[in-house]
Amino acid sequence: MKLRDLKQEIIKTLSGTDGVLRPSWEASLILATCLGVGREKLVSMGEEDVSPHVALEMTARRAKGEPLAYVLGTMDFLQWNFLVGPGCLIPRPETEVLASLAAETLGPRGRFLDWGTGSGCIACSLAMMVDGSQGVAMDASPGALKWAWRNVQRYRLSNRVLLVHGSSAHFISQDLTPFDLVVANPPYIPSEHMGELDGSVSRFEPHLALNGGDGGIQVPVEWLRGAVRLLRAGGQVLMETAGDWQLSILEALEIEGLSFVGSHQDQFGVRRVGRWKRVADEIE
Repeated sequence: MKLRDLKQEIIKTLSGTDGVLRPSWEASLILATCLGVGREKLVSMGEEDVSPHVALEMTARRAKGEPLAYVLGTMDFLQWNFLVGPGCLIPRPETEVLASLAAETLGPRGRFLDWGTGSGCIACSLAMMVDGSQGVAMDASPGALKWAWRNVQRYRLSNRVLLVHGSSAHFISQDLTPFDLVVANPPYIPSEHMGELDGSVSRFEPHLALNGGDGGIQVPVEWLRGAVRLLRAGGQVLMETAGDWQLSILEALEIEGLSFVGSHQDQFGVRRVGRWKRVADEIE
């Protein structure tokens, strides 16, 4: 089958799919992935004969609503590309801001905890951006940790990023603490709003990584309280939130051992990331 004909067939299929806003662009990504070439290379390959089977299988998955990132098997994050698939949260552009702020905060040879690591994109990015840094990447989902492990291996970071299966600070051995920084992307969607999510999210991405409990703040508050025992005096927490309304609630809370010290906007102008500092008094 000619490549140009295959692309048109894919576009036709995707054009009738809810949630696909740019069928031609998605068709190019699917074909580039199948052929192992860049999208720009496809322009000169229109008359080449190609096998359509894998591309059509991927298109069928996408037409059923599966997220494009799962279909392609990868997602760009900052300047890197991470393996993703069912079982892990797909990295979002907003989280790039969290990772960049973390890299600016963590000094050379600093120690960090990436709490709720998912695909491992934050932990791997931090390790690659900050010289000599070492970290722990923790997630409650074994499925997510499988993807994180693949990405740690992909970027040869197994000597600098340790994976831990756990849901609270109690799963972190004292031998690994204290940390200079806890960077967290917790589940923060209110339980009562989970039914309003886009189908490609609610049907495919893990609810464990999305559902933040009542009001969306239950899990973030638990994580903030748990972070206290993991940080050195003066250490910091950077946490992604649902936005200004949620961050306003979190910054007003009194959390023993932590002091709210500021917030940061994402690239879309939303006040997204909160910053807390570990006070000097020892908390047992």
